[in-house]
Amino acid sequence: KMASSAADAQKRWEVENNIESIAEGDAIYTYERTAQNKLRDQKPWTKDPTYFQNVKISALALLKMAMHARSGGSIEVMGIL
Repeated sequence: KMASSAADAQKRWEVENNIESIAEGDAIYTYERTAQNKLRDQKPWTKDPTYFQNVKISALALLKMAMHARSGGSIEVMGIL
């Protein structure tokens, strides 16, 4: 019973937070040097504060950020995000 309720809770959380699974492999980590250099030189985020619309982070990174924000108390900047 415990395992099924945990699985149900995880599934509900994934739906509520629009979690998308990616295909196995390293496709998310492809690197194009010329495109990255061009982007880094242009720095469009300095002119447009809404340049970044989406972000992809791992579940482990999210967990670590949440734990860090919780441990910071009222002075933790990340806790207000």
